[in-house]
Order: sequence, then C-alpha cells, then structure tokens
Amino acid sequence: MKQVLSIILGIPFITFLPGFCLSYLFFKKNEIKSTVRILLSFILTILSLPILIYIATQFGMRLNSLNILITSLTLIVISASYVFVKKRL
Repeated sequence: MKQVLSIILGIPFITFLPGFCLSYLFFKKNEIKSTVRILLSFILTILSLPILIYIATQFGMRLNSLNILITSLTLIVISASYVFVKKRL
C-alpha cells in the first residue's frame, strides 16, 4: 500500500510540478489560459528534467529515484525563488 501511495504522489511531482513552476518564469499569472499552462507544464518538464539528469550523470551521480527527486526539487525551488524575487522587485 505504501508503494502504491508513493507512486500516486510521485508521478505528478516528477511529470508536472517542475514544468508548472517553470511556466511561471516565462508567463505571468493571467497571461495564458490554465489549460495551456497545464499542457506547457508537461512539455517543459519533459524538456528540462532529462537535461538536468544528463548533467548530473556527467558529474558521476548514479541514477536512482532519490537523485531524480532531488533534481526535480532543485528545479522547482530555483523556479519558485526566481518568481518570488521577480514579484518583490
């Protein structure tokens, strides 16, 4: 049961959330429709995560679920902090 819950919660985190945060870097809150933002979120995740994982493997990191999770979290935090700072200035 724990593994199923982990998969259910992990799939949106890995496939949607990094791109969703990145979409706010490129477009303001009401600049595009929510359906377009959701589609763009999947596309940005598909484009950005493999690049970050490739860079991580070039530095000698082995691929496992923890490294992928940390890479996704790093992408989300960087995107969210940039948006936060941009709104403050």
